[in-house]
Amino acid sequence: MAPPPPMGPPPADGNARGMAIASLICGIVSIPVYLWIWAWLGLAAAIVGLVFGAIARKKLTPETGKGMATAGMILSIICLAICVVLIMFVCCAAAAVLSLGY
Repeated sequence: MAPPPPMGPPPADGNARGMAIASLICGIVSIPVYLWIWAWLGLAAAIVGLVFGAIARKKLTPETGKGMATAGMILSIICLAICVVLIMFVCCAAAAVLSLGY
């Protein structure tokens, strides 16, 4: 009798895969929402995407969706970096205007 075929990777936790997908969606949506609609809503989406991505990366393997979680985290970090740069720009512009006496 032949031995049974080797098993594949263990099935992924459904919650973790859902979190990876949510992280990717939040990361994709956060940048345009932050830039063109409501800044606070885009910032919230980026933070949620970062948290979901970090949780999903701990639970998933590369075969079960870890790449989606990583991509969501990267996009969320990009949105947060844009936020920091724009806040610095606004602060510098405000300081320049105030130093001119307007």
